[in-house]
Amino acid sequence: MVIVVTAESLLKSMGHKGALSSELYRTAERAIELVHTAAEHRVVYDTFEFTCEEAVRVARTELVLPGRSIKAHIENSSRIMLMAATLGSGIDDVIRTAQKSDMALAAMTDFAASLEIEAFCNKFCNSMEEKYILTSRFSPGYGDLPLEVQTLFCKTLDTQRRIGLYATRMHILIPTKSVTAIMGVN
Repeated sequence: MVIVVTAESLLKSMGHKGALSSELYRTAERAIELVHTAAEHRVVYDTFEFTCEEAVRVARTELVLPGRSIKAHIENSSRIMLMAATLGSGIDDVIRTAQKSDMALAAMTDFAASLEIEAFCNKFCNSMEEKYILTSRFSPGYGDLPLEVQTLFCKTLDTQRRIGLYATRMHILIPTKSVTAIMGVN
């Protein structure tokens, strides 16, 4: 799966204004090509019943989602969907390699990969709307939902085995171009 990001849209998203030099344009195109070549789009999800008392407790799991913001986000939902998506470790490798020789290319590749994972998540959510009515995505780190839930979130969906995604001891997702999110389902 390739999400279409153009050199123009990449540079505009990065804040570039004015005319594009041919060198800048070629670098942006190369970054997009690297992302499209290295990306391995993967997603897992499941829906769960939940209770909402002091914290959101995800049924059949050990996962507890503390905080007022997640409770408010799903308050009118009958179930929740947990999803995890990644572009895979090849993206991290490509960015690291570019950082050794061409920082402009590395920065553009990193930014293009960020656009790619967001577009992939949006495409997934849109495809789910044929089956469910969903709230917007809400990820650990938003509002008062702590990043610390990443580890148990990944365990709940078995992301390491299923899509090669895990959270470090510092709650950072690896591969880095990955997203975990909660959506309310009706």
